Amino acid sequence: MKPFLVELTGIAKEYPVGNKKLRVLKNIRLSVEAHEFLCITGPSGSGKSTLLNIIGCLEQPSKGNYTFDGMNVLGIDDTQLSRLRARSFGFVFQTFNLVPSLNLVENVELPFLYSREDSRCAREKALKAIEEVGLSDRRGHRPAELSGGEMQRTAIARAIAVNPKLMLADEPTGNLDSLTGRKILEIFQYLNRHGTTIIMVTHDQQVARFARRTLYIQDGEIADSF
Repeated sequence: MKPFLVELTGIAKEYPVGNKKLRVLKNIRLSVEAHEFLCITGPSGSGKSTLLNIIGCLEQPSKGNYTFDGMNVLGIDDTQLSRLRARSFGFVFQTFNLVPSLNLVENVELPFLYSREDSRCAREKALKAIEEVGLSDRRGHRPAELSGGEMQRTAIARAIAVNPKLMLADEPTGNLDSLTGRKILEIFQYLNRHGTTIIMVTHDQQVARFARRTLYIQDGEIADSF
């Protein structure tokens, strides 16, 4: 039996606040198979973005165990963590995080700065990802020349260009109108049908319906799964 792609057990996260500790996550237990499309939803402040950051190795939990693709990621050093993030994760955020001075292709190529990919191969992969999200005719444009939906599609292309094992999306439609947001979610569904594993965070129940499975988090705990 193949191991789960993501396996969390007993995950907790605390932040110091003065002389006290703010408990954001409490005893999270979660398993995600390869090729899933999972949505994590819940009210603002429930801990869903913190959980996503832990899964993406952007934050360390206060306690618990985390295995990614059979590897204990809490037992590796910062250099190994950086390599893991560069090779295995694609990130899509609400604010796009594009570099204004770079054109679309150059923005999509950014993850390859942290890999050993040669420039010609990196360019080929970037162009393929741009084609997948339907932006080939905009590849010479800078972010200021793109619409909100085009900037988010650029961010998605950047996330999938390295062929990640897992794509993580935090409120990916939060800055978009409903029609553009729907188009972004349809791209996620297309990518998932073609083998990309996706974990998406949203507070919007309408957005959550695009996923195959949903976890509902409340007060730092998984309250429901459906």
